[in-house]
Amino acid sequence: MSSKSIICMLMISIFFAVPFSFAHAVNARCVIVKVDAKCQRLSDVVSCDEYELLVIQLFNNIQNPYDLKSGMKIMIPEKAFMVKVKGLSLADLKKEISEYRRLVPETMIKEVNESIYGADAPAEKIPEKADKSVNGKGMNQLIEKEPQELKKSFFPTRPTQ
Repeated sequence: MSSKSIICMLMISIFFAVPFSFAHAVNARCVIVKVDAKCQRLSDVVSCDEYELLVIQLFNNIQNPYDLKSGMKIMIPEKAFMVKVKGLSLADLKKEISEYRRLVPETMIKEVNESIYGADAPAEKIPEKADKSVNGKGMNQLIEKEPQELKKSFFPTRPTQ
């Protein structure tokens, strides 16, 4: 074989392989489950272990997993993702969830948010960051101040027998 034919075959294989690989990496696969009764717990709706319940709770931004609304929709990530994140620390888990959530189709996120927040739900609800300033000056107000000693507090204890 000549070098031209080898290069040509390589280019043809790349031409067919690249679109195929991008087609499968674009969207994450999730299942939507609907809560059918009021005041259900997340564990009543989805049957899995505690770690997977935590993943689903974080994935859907559920504040209270013990009191779900009737009609609320919950996204459940594919099993491959659940296996991938199994045993990660909380910080790594949140990072993986945010990356995976970017791959979820926007229409699916919108459908779930509308079931939670109503028809005028935002496309992605992002919690506001807390104000970290103290009296509007931040930590600068503590510079060149004398440290204050705190009083020790003692809690009553039970007498030993």
